[in-house]
Amino acid sequence: MYKKLPSLEEARIVLARINECLGGGNYTDPIPHPTKNDVLLKFVPEDLGECKDILVKYPTLTADQVGVEGWYIGYFSGCFGKSRAKLEEAQLLYEALADPPVKDNRPVFRALFFAYLSTLYSLQESIQKVCEGRKGTLEEWWQLRSKELKAKNELLFCFNKIGNRDKHNHENFFRYPAKVYGINISTNLPPGWPSGQYRVIMSGEGNFALFDEGKKTFRRIPLGLGQGQYTIELIGAPARHLGQPIVDCDVVALCRLAREYFEDILFQAEAMEKEDASV
Repeated sequence: MYKKLPSLEEARIVLARINECLGGGNYTDPIPHPTKNDVLLKFVPEDLGECKDILVKYPTLTADQVGVEGWYIGYFSGCFGKSRAKLEEAQLLYEALADPPVKDNRPVFRALFFAYLSTLYSLQESIQKVCEGRKGTLEEWWQLRSKELKAKNELLFCFNKIGNRDKHNHENFFRYPAKVYGINISTNLPPGWPSGQYRVIMSGEGNFALFDEGKKTFRRIPLGLGQGQYTIELIGAPARHLGQPIVDCDVVALCRLAREYFEDILFQAEAMEKEDASV
């Protein structure tokens, strides 16, 4: 359970009283609401003993109520805790995209790429919500970041557009040019796949076993690449980022630029929030 207090200043005063009552130490850390002045304090009566009376006048919230009211409860702290969690997801997806075995598995790479774009958009929305809810310096700072994100024909704008359009229409955003030097196809399915009737094909995406053709369970099973040069190209790849020309238009390199941008702006936002909270 949690207690809801009206401000960070009051939460600090109450915590000081609780710590003194408990004989020292730090009972808990305040959990600020991302967009409001309200603050949560963990409330465990068994741990507090008689000191629980210090919190008796404040409303009690269950874990479900805390979620409904918009708090983020997790490892990361501060108003941008949820944003930091979304950045962690983006970082993990990027690491998967940059892994050579994953990149060689074109269907998996494609799925991870669009998951990455979706996560970046969620991260962007999370940072925006906090900044606009906090007003003042953070809101003004976000207006500048918003211009960067909406700069047409630049990387960040294009990634947003690609992610959105992929969800709503049938456009294809990848092509797979390949120069095949030799036929080298394994006819063995990867471990875990059942034996059965399947046909092996070659393509710019690599080699595949066509499993359960003509059935509702039909799918392609990746068998790796052949002997040759296989590449992944993003159709209509942007040529500029933050006003500067992009030298390397490799898909993973573009993803790295976007990751670094959000790492930078979230770090800046967190620093500004801490500075405001210390005043």
